[in-house]
Amino acid sequence: MRVKLSKEGFEELENKLNRLPNNVSVKAIQDGMKKAVEPLKQKMTQIVPVGNGGAERVSRKKRDNAYRRGGATRRDLRILTVQDDPSEFKTLIGVSKLRGKVGWRTHFIVSGIAGKYRAKVGARPFLDDALTATKTQIEDNVATEIEKAVDVAIRKEGL
Repeated sequence: MRVKLSKEGFEELENKLNRLPNNVSVKAIQDGMKKAVEPLKQKMTQIVPVGNGGAERVSRKKRDNAYRRGGATRRDLRILTVQDDPSEFKTLIGVSKLRGKVGWRTHFIVSGIAGKYRAKVGARPFLDDALTATKTQIEDNVATEIEKAVDVAIRKEGL
């Protein structure tokens, strides 16, 4: 039995395969990463400590009631995707540090506080606990979402 191969078409196939990384949509990857880490955000929402039983704390500073009410850390959780360079994506998940949000005080919850005029409050590392609980699920979701984005690019390229 003899097999005969022809080089026709291989160059075109090689060109299509080389163009494939450029055809994967950045938006599709970012949306996929957000979907992939959604279970982590849900777990963080479940286990984040909420103080004062939802009651308002007394403050002399003029801030809106949502800031003073218990559960502000839970409300300010967010997912953000960042692209530093064309080949690298980062998905950040945590408490927003924007103006009017409470991200600036998250380290007090995670690390605990103690001081001369404060009662000692132990560390409650809800970020690490949530990641440990959902790590395998997130890894599976990331692989699935990347496969979807690549499949769309392959269909677009006609391979």
